[in-house]
Amino acid sequence: MRILFIHQNFPGQFRHLAEHLSKDSNHQIIAICQPHAPKLAGVQVIQYQPSRAPSQHTHHYIRSTELHILNGQAVAKLLFNLKESGFYPDIVVAHTGCPARPGSPRL
Repeated sequence: MRILFIHQNFPGQFRHLAEHLSKDSNHQIIAICQPHAPKLAGVQVIQYQPSRAPSQHTHHYIRSTELHILNGQAVAKLLFNLKESGFYPDIVVAHTGCPARPGSPRL
């Protein structure tokens, strides 16, 4: 089975699931994450970074939204590359977002 994990800080809450699945050699497991995420044995990691930081000219209420959009664009680019390489996952396990990080603007 081909399994794709998408998590900015992979493995995050998927650690136990990914470790369990990686023990089966019949599974091909790919994880898309940012470079600071730790790696797991048996999981091919593809790292991404947003193309830029949120603009200082963006209103501070929506800077975190802009960051999420930039992350999404970077992940989408990798997904298109995986498709072009012939990788079609049977299962996608994703964490699409999280609350604002410490230091992010609050209302």
